[in-house]
Amino acid sequence: MTKVVMTDYQFAVPDLEQQWFADAGIEFITAQCQSEAEVLELAHDADGLISSYVEITASLIEKLPRLKCISTLGVGVDHIDVAAAQKAGIAVANVPDAYTEEVATTALAMSLSMVRHLPFLHDSVKQGHWDYLKTGPMRRPSQMCLAIAGLGKIGRNFAELARPCFGKITAYDPFLPEEYWPEHVERAESLSELLRQADVLSLHMPITVENYHLLNPERLAMMKPGSYLVNVARGELVDDEALTQALDSGQLAGAALDVLACEPPLAKDPLVNHGRVLVNPHASFYSEESEREARYKAAHNLIDWVKTGKPNYGIPSL
Repeated sequence: MTKVVMTDYQFAVPDLEQQWFADAGIEFITAQCQSEAEVLELAHDADGLISSYVEITASLIEKLPRLKCISTLGVGVDHIDVAAAQKAGIAVANVPDAYTEEVATTALAMSLSMVRHLPFLHDSVKQGHWDYLKTGPMRRPSQMCLAIAGLGKIGRNFAELARPCFGKITAYDPFLPEEYWPEHVERAESLSELLRQADVLSLHMPITVENYHLLNPERLAMMKPGSYLVNVARGELVDDEALTQALDSGQLAGAALDVLACEPPLAKDPLVNHGRVLVNPHASFYSEESEREARYKAAHNLIDWVKTGKPNYGIPSL
């Protein structure tokens, strides 16, 4: 019998998966592994894995001789050594579209919250002030430029949602073919050009070796004084120390962060505790509907792999 192991998960109980795999005649085991050793003990004879956050490293892959397919519950696969897996003949699959609406809506909500100073005014009132000027000047969104770094499914959905709100939307994505480029979105020819135009910069990019700390001190200095940052992508895209300094100096007027480089953060993290930062606990993906869709697609990547030899949402070979 084919054996699938769910190494870790964030929802309450994997009851749906238990039923789906039972119906398909597949042995299914769940755990909340936190280390390679725990995964190895549970999955040494597994044919397939479903993972969420636990690292699936090259060394672990070498020790799982029966493994033929890995499915993740999210869009990103940076916790999986994809190259090592594919070299070993293991298919890697993700859930590319289950969370699109939720993340795009969060990005819009965060962008508008920033330009309207909602979290800052909220804190001001809680501190005993009743002064609409207490948090500084505001501008009309219709007179502002929304800059989007990355026009994948989520970035394009966000651009459409934001269309009635912002006067100009521009984006940078060197990988998106022209035929998929939204008509109402201007194309920036470089990241530097995008940063210089941004009143609000929203990140929608995967984390790679090349764009680790994409927003470093030099690039943050390119942005307009008093601009805003929204990050619903990956925390490692931003140099936290550089962002904190940019907020302290007023180079940036605020930042809304759904993701952090260290999750959960330390209690005294200076960025998380900054007065000009709105922080979400990596929640932009979540709704009851998106969770069920992601669970279904992650599980059926493996169920359909058993039936056909291919997962529904396989990652292209590197």
